[in-house]
Amino acid sequence: MPKEEQVGVDMVLKDGNLITNVFNRLIRSCFYAVQNNHAGKIPGGDVDSKLKELAEKTVLEYERHMYNHDFHRISYVLDDFIRAVNKHWVNNVKKADTMGDAELRRQIVVDCFYACKVMAVLVHPIAPEGCEMFREYLNLGEELWNWEYILEPLSFYVNDLSSHELKVLEPRVDFFEKHECQIRNE
Repeated sequence: MPKEEQVGVDMVLKDGNLITNVFNRLIRSCFYAVQNNHAGKIPGGDVDSKLKELAEKTVLEYERHMYNHDFHRISYVLDDFIRAVNKHWVNNVKKADTMGDAELRRQIVVDCFYACKVMAVLVHPIAPEGCEMFREYLNLGEELWNWEYILEPLSFYVNDLSSHELKVLEPRVDFFEKHECQIRNE
């Protein structure tokens, strides 16, 4: 809508910005961290229990809204999850950098790559092209989209994370391209 006709927040623009800005940045951060600190391999380890619980809660809430055809509520569920994981990344990376804590940095990558995988499965029906690109860069097959395995760690999909090759993510590559209206409204 033209600016003069808009009343309140444009929810489509808000949700688009969530995916093209916050989710994009989180995915890129995970790939760049792996490329810069882990020889291009996703480090192994258990996902933080609080983040795993958040993912489980999010998936169940998402499924409940889908079942009840409350599609408008799904954007709120995704918003809460993506922003919470992004906050986890930002706060802990800052702490890891300040303290020079390589173990914390590794744990953040484990946590956030897992969360991005869950997010991608949830966002796939809404933005399939970007999610398929994420799958391609992870070098995983179509089994990633199987909802029976949505809460499984990335190690579930590969024989050995330490030898699993990811596609190299070049600088400024976006998984989710902005629509022209997002660029006009910036």
